[in-house]
Amino acid sequence: MAPGSYGLLYVLDGHDEDFFNEFKVYTLIRGEVMEHNDPFLSPFIPRIEDVALNLIIKARSAS
Repeated sequence: MAPGSYGLLYVLDGHDEDFFNEFKVYTLIRGEVMEHNDPFLSPFIPRIEDVALNLIIKARSAS
């Protein structure tokens, strides 16, 4: 990566049994990638995210 690169990536992993309802944030600052816990979107509220939560539950029961 270029030394002056920057960016932000939010990831929600529904297969992670411990953190299935929490976002991880990856920052790219001056070419260095770091992982952070998300203080803003996590945990997502099931009443708002019912569709996503149901998809996660169905995927877990199918595996």
